[in-house]
Amino acid sequence: MNKKILCLLMAALTVISACLIFTGCNKVRVEIDLEAVAAANKTDALLARYDSFMIRAEDGDRTIGYYVDDEIVFEWSGAYKTSTTSYKEYYEIIADGYYCGMNDKDFYSIVHGGGELDTEWTNDLMLNPELFTRETLISSSESDGIVTFKTRLTDETMIELGYWNETAYKGCYYETVYTMEKDSLVITSIKETFFNKPAKKTSTIEYVLTANVDRPEKAVTVYDHVNSPAETCTATIVFDPGTENEKRESFTVPKGDVVYFYWEGDYDKVYKNAELTQLLSSSHVNLVADEDVTIYLTKSAK
Repeated sequence: MNKKILCLLMAALTVISACLIFTGCNKVRVEIDLEAVAAANKTDALLARYDSFMIRAEDGDRTIGYYVDDEIVFEWSGAYKTSTTSYKEYYEIIADGYYCGMNDKDFYSIVHGGGELDTEWTNDLMLNPELFTRETLISSSESDGIVTFKTRLTDETMIELGYWNETAYKGCYYETVYTMEKDSLVITSIKETFFNKPAKKTSTIEYVLTANVDRPEKAVTVYDHVNSPAETCTATIVFDPGTENEKRESFTVPKGDVVYFYWEGDYDKVYKNAELTQLLSSSHVNLVADEDVTIYLTKSAK
C-alpha cells in the first residue's frame, strides 16, 4: 500500500477513535460539578427561574410526581395498574396548609397551599443531595447546549449513609443517566436503573421535568376545597389541660374533612373531653370534622 495512503488511513482511524471516545464527533466530554448541579435543582432555585414546574415519574406500574409554583406544592401518586381496590373519594387535613385526598385512581395532596411557599422541607424534590453528590461520574458529553452524564451509586455508599442493610443489598448499585441544560444546570430528565445483584434483576424509573406548566386539574380542585370551602369547622389541640402549662392550638378546616392530629413531644394520652374521661388513643388520631373537634393531650407521670 502507498505509504501516503496508509498514513491518511491511520489518521482517519485516529479521528474515528477519538469520536468514539467522546461519544460522537459533535459531542465534547465535560466536567460535572455535582454540588453546583444539586444547588441549581433545588425548588427555590427552580422557582427563581420558572413560574412553575412539574416533575413526572414513571416506574412501570404507576405515575407519580410533583407540581410546584410559588403558592402550592402538589404531589400525586397514581394507583397501581394491577390494583383492583376502590376508594370513596375523601379529603384529610394533616396540618395547616397540608391536605390529602384519595380516590380509586390516585392519591394526592397539597403539601403547601396559600401564602409564601416554604421550601425548607420541599426543597429537594428533583434530587437527593446527600446521595447525588456521592455518585461517581462514569461518562459525560455535551451537544448543542445539552449535557448528558452517567453516574453510579454503590452499595458501599448506600450502606455507609444508612439507606441499605449490608446483608440484603450487598453488591447492588444504581446507574443513572441525567440530561441537563449546560448553562442553567437544570436537569430535565433522569433515567435511574437499580441493579439487584442477589435477585439478578434490574428495575428502572424515569423522571421528566417540565417548566412553566398550568396547575393540574386535581390540584385546582383540592386548592379550592382548602381555601374556599362552603362550610368550615375548627380543630383544636389542648396540651396539658387544666394545668398551669395548658396551651391551645387551633386551625380552620372544611366541614366534613378527616382531621389527622399530629403533635410533637412526649404526649402519650389523647382524650375526647376536657374531663379526661373519654380516652381516644395513646398515639395520633383521626377525627371527622362534621362539627368543631377538640382533643386533649396529657403525659404519663414519670
